[in-house]
Amino acid sequence: MELYVPHHMFNTLGYVIVVQSSTRNPSKLDRRIETFLEDFGEKIEAFLKDTEEKEFVKNLNAVIAKKMEKPLNLNTLEIVNYQNIFN
Repeated sequence: MELYVPHHMFNTLGYVIVVQSSTRNPSKLDRRIETFLEDFGEKIEAFLKDTEEKEFVKNLNAVIAKKMEKPLNLNTLEIVNYQNIFN
């Protein structure tokens, strides 16, 4: 089972959960995935409620600053360009 495989589509970050089993039926796997996603959603909501607005803004500004940084070398520039082409 693979969890949290980053997936970009239409400039939106998402996650793909890949589950394979030769011993469990699909409906049981689906129920377990749904339960996991509900629990994960509750944990994210609790985290966001506990995070103060100042801390959130600080983290948001750090992400914006990181996105605005110019690449430091050609390898980094290549990776950025590759991501822009295929995302």
